[in-house]
Amino acid sequence: MIRNRIIYTDIIFNDSKVNIAALMDSNNHFQRLSVEKDEYKSLIGNIYIGKVASIQKNLDAAFVDIGDGKSVYCPLENKWEPIYTHKFASNDRLCQGDEILIQIEKDAIKTKKAVATTNLSFHGEHVLITTGNKSCGISRKLPEDLRLELKEKLNPIIEKYGYGIVVRTSARDLALSDLINAIEDKCREVNEFIKRSESKAAFTLVKEGKNQLYRFIDEISSEELQTVDEFVTDKSEVYDFEVSHNYLNQTFEKYHLSAPSIRLYTDESYSMNKLYSIEHQLMELIKPTVWLNSGASLVIEPTEAMTVIDVNTGKNIKKNMDFLEVNKEACDEIIRQLIVRNISGIIIVDFINLKNDDQKTELLQYFRNNASKVSSFIQVLDYTKLGLIEVTKKKTSKSIYQILK
Repeated sequence: MIRNRIIYTDIIFNDSKVNIAALMDSNNHFQRLSVEKDEYKSLIGNIYIGKVASIQKNLDAAFVDIGDGKSVYCPLENKWEPIYTHKFASNDRLCQGDEILIQIEKDAIKTKKAVATTNLSFHGEHVLITTGNKSCGISRKLPEDLRLELKEKLNPIIEKYGYGIVVRTSARDLALSDLINAIEDKCREVNEFIKRSESKAAFTLVKEGKNQLYRFIDEISSEELQTVDEFVTDKSEVYDFEVSHNYLNQTFEKYHLSAPSIRLYTDESYSMNKLYSIEHQLMELIKPTVWLNSGASLVIEPTEAMTVIDVNTGKNIKKNMDFLEVNKEACDEIIRQLIVRNISGIIIVDFINLKNDDQKTELLQYFRNNASKVSSFIQVLDYTKLGLIEVTKKKTSKSIYQILK
């Protein structure tokens, strides 16, 4: 029996082609989801030669044009030295008209522009190279003696190339000499990339970020990957690319996990959309009401400033149900909904009233523990004076509601 699977397909939804990457459980329910329209592809990870349109000193930021009438917001508070491809002014400060390399960190959301950084990141199999943040980072999961030895070896490399280096946990099985060689190779690769970029014109996209599917796979935790038994797609080009490039295998190997089987779905008489009820589940995700097994429900209402979630007992709740248990069930479903709907920003949750402070403390701790297991982006804060629980989730891209509505 298949436990969890990753799927990739596309469907027509509200007259638009929608690309779907999803992690599904054994009951074919979404556990994680990425939705992207062809006309609104994510820019995250893209590196451009941008032209500084203006410097906003009161915001400590710059607005940078990247072509096609698009500009992005680039915070400057970290004081990372940008990489110039053309310096318009003779002084050392970033000025209007300067052409610099920038990388997109967040997509445009509602009225807010996409967010970019001058701290470019280049991912290797076991290492991350950064151009602005020049510090040395080593996974704490590596043995202490290896971490100390690595730090001693990496400092001269950082001084030589002027880049920051982060060593991942997956490096633990490499011989130290092989790891150092891999890091030097990656630094030289970054050097060559920057040199090539210096001869290109403003507004050039010089490096594309990962595509939707591989960004999605990178977001899945190692605990969740352990339960994935297969990858299924009906896109022959995606299947062929995966078979030849082994991205899934490499991802699973990083965590010392067995790679899932890879299957090309070819039944034209019964689509993946129908088989996995994709359109039906998407329709449910843009509705405000979510029913729980206990008969209780969630009402999810996005507003301009925040998302409000109300837990209701309703008339269908099972007899003799303990309200603490109903609230715990609601916690688990709220966490899932935050992830699959990609709800971010400020979230306020109104749970069913509990009898005493001990139950309230138990509920808050349960919510925090379960959220932290699933996503480092979800932070369960505390109760407000009105007895509501405050939650935040980091914004990186549009919600399902914003994409599909």
